[in-house]
Amino acid sequence: MYINNEEDLADAIKNEQDTIEIEGDLGKKVLKIKATGKAAWIIAFGAIGVAVLGIMYPVPEPTTQVASKAFAMTGWRLGVAIGPEEVIEKMGLLVSTIVSCVPPFIQRAGIEAISGDQSALVKMKNEYDNRRKILVDGLNKIDGISCIEPDGAIYAFPNISGTGMTSDEFANFALEKAGVALLPGNNFGEAGEGFVRICYVNTSDNIKKAIENIKKALKDR
Repeated sequence: MYINNEEDLADAIKNEQDTIEIEGDLGKKVLKIKATGKAAWIIAFGAIGVAVLGIMYPVPEPTTQVASKAFAMTGWRLGVAIGPEEVIEKMGLLVSTIVSCVPPFIQRAGIEAISGDQSALVKMKNEYDNRRKILVDGLNKIDGISCIEPDGAIYAFPNISGTGMTSDEFANFALEKAGVALLPGNNFGEAGEGFVRICYVNTSDNIKKAIENIKKALKDR
């Protein structure tokens, strides 16, 4: 079966097509591939992933959750996905071919995290919300920097183009002159130029100190 777009690929997966060949518009987005049997399935999912699942099985708000952020289980490589039964079944087949199984003790820890006392989770969420507000408010008070408050995650992505520096220049400047480590936005693609990423997984006092250090360094340059 020739695959020219996302809809064709969705049909191929849905009908368990044995052989696929990706070309046309879709071939511009992924490698031009011809595959047969199980390899076709793996390539199909890798080519479009969640986008195809959204075409096949529209869900208003599909949900995924990783334990590293929600439960501070960083490095445990544990997460869950909630969706239509047919989708989860195919995802399970894919995962089993590319990663090893999660160790039993980590699975048990995940069950406890989800089903156990959630008071610590609420406390942590409130604390991160407070740190987010401190960081965003502080950044917006610095000349040349503007920052939109993120809806989630643990990062802010301020626009620093008003300082006259590139993303790389600002990252080096912040580290050398203010003692603040952050990432240039262009590390995440060309559209990230003019931005930097700042993580607020730190104490409120350290976040305030970082903001003051950046503000002072810019003023003194």
